[in-house]
This record gives sequence, structure tokens and C-alpha cells, in this order.
Amino acid sequence: MKKIAAKEFCDFIPPRNVGFHVELASYLREKLESNQFSTGDCFPSLREMAAYWNTNPYSVKLAINELVLQGYLTRSQGHGTFVAPKRGDFTRIGIYIDHSMRQNGNIMYTYMFASLVEQKLTAKGASCIVFNDYRDFSEQKSPPQDLADAVAAGRIQAVAVISWREFFGNFPIRYFYPTIDYHLEHVAGLVKQFEARRVALIAPEDIYEHFPERFRRIGIKLMPKYIRQFPLCGGFTQNCGAAVYDFTRELLTRSTRPDLLIVMPDSAVQGAIQAVLELGIRVPEDLRLLLHRNLGLEYFCSLPVDYWDIDLNQVADDFVHDIMGK
Repeated sequence: MKKIAAKEFCDFIPPRNVGFHVELASYLREKLESNQFSTGDCFPSLREMAAYWNTNPYSVKLAINELVLQGYLTRSQGHGTFVAPKRGDFTRIGIYIDHSMRQNGNIMYTYMFASLVEQKLTAKGASCIVFNDYRDFSEQKSPPQDLADAVAAGRIQAVAVISWREFFGNFPIRYFYPTIDYHLEHVAGLVKQFEARRVALIAPEDIYEHFPERFRRIGIKLMPKYIRQFPLCGGFTQNCGAAVYDFTRELLTRSTRPDLLIVMPDSAVQGAIQAVLELGIRVPEDLRLLLHRNLGLEYFCSLPVDYWDIDLNQVADDFVHDIMGK
């Protein structure tokens, strides 16, 4: 560990007008991402940096606060501010699991994915602490106390977030959330092969945003009247399968109903299957169904549908690589 002197930031040119803390935070972030400093190196004090640039210490504090919240720096009360561990340096990782996910029927995915992530992190030499949040969703405005205590005591260096909650946006430690590749290029390719003219889509809001561009690349336009979205990662408390059931019935009883229906996630597809069975629609003669399926979490479907499969094991591998950098 070394003490970083303020003069090591001599190439920073303070802005002449407002926005000092914004520019400083951006500059320091680039320095930290370029690996010019080592984990544990001690940053100059706020007063030292403020004096170096002849500015208000509060402006420097705002920049440092932002980098602490983003996980680039850590604070130790009475000791100073230090360079946080980088990817590849993590040895103590928390895994946050929200058990209120039972409310939307996705708990099997949550358990399976969390278990895979823990196994793979351990295999790479990390020690893991699982933080189970049993509070009702309405009470999850801040981290569970055991997680907050572990962060304050330095028992963990980063958190693998299996279920996103808003409080992670202001969390004073590096966190990671899986960006799951839903293989949308492959899905779009299947849709083109089906030669469907009226494509309907039922998907969570945070996933739907990726669909239009992928489809547009191969000349398929998603028409708004055939799109139904629902929140999944936020405060969605009713069973998403029930919502998908209602959406499916509505879409398939239109005067010009779709000839292809895409449904995701796999925790919601049973609602679509039930609606199609009740309406007596012939599949695939009158309607093609393209359903999302996580491999390893099979479900029963009596209809001759098409699937787009996600390999949970591969998703966990990608997530762990993002955390560990190796």
C-alpha cells in the first residue's frame, strides 16, 4: 500500500465554471479504471486535494462520494479513503437473494441461479456469504441489516445481486447484477423463418427494450398493438403467469389476431399455454408459439410449440467472469 500524493493528479484541469465535482469524478474514475493504482492505496485527504486545486473541500468530497458509491473507493473511519479491490482481486463476496420473489413465481430460477453462482465463485477461490432477504417487498427500501453490517465491517468486498433492488443504486460497495443474454439475434432469426406477418410479444419491461432493435435489423417491425409488457424486477407482486394469461386471451381474441406469439420469461409461459388451450386455437396451424425456457428448469407443455432456450450454467459462468475478471 502506498500513499497517493495530490500531485499525481497534476494532469487534471479544473473547469472554469460549474461542474467541478462532476469533472473530477470522471477524471478520477478514468485513473482508477486504468489500473494506475493498486488495491489498498491511500488517497490524499479532501483538504490536500482541495488545496492543490485551490477549490472548496466540499466539491472534492462530492466527487469522492460518487466514486465510493460506485465501488471504486472505500472509506475507513478515522483512517482515510482507499482504492477498492478490482475485478480479480475479490476474495470475499456477498450473494444477495430476495425471497419475496415467491410473489411472482420466479423463485425456482432465483434459487438455481444463486446456487450456480455460489458454486462457481467458490471454485475460483472466493469465500461467499449468502444474505437472504425475507422481508416483504414493500419493506425493502434499504439493505437487510446483516448485509449492511458486513459492508461496514469490511467482511465482503463486493456483492453478487441475484434480485435487483433500488437500494443497490446507492450502495457503498461494488455490486454486480447479471446481464443475461437472451440470444435475441437467434429469436429474431426464428421469427423471420416463420414468415409471420403479425408478431405479438409478451415480455417484462426491462427485457422488451432490447427486442425492437434486434428485430429491426432483419426487417421485422413489432407493432405496438401486439405488444404487452409487465414489470418483473420491480414491485410486481401478483403472479406474472396470471398477467400473461390475461394478455394472451386479449391478444388472441382480437378481430385480427397475431399469427406468432412470443412469451417470456419461463415463469410466465404457463399463463399463455392455459389461455391457448382454453381458446381451442390450433398450434402451429393457426398460431405459432415461441416460448422462453431456461435449461435446467424444464416445464410441461402439451402443445407443439417452439422454444428459445437459455443455458443457466452459461449465464452463471458469464456472471462470475464479470465479477472475478478471470
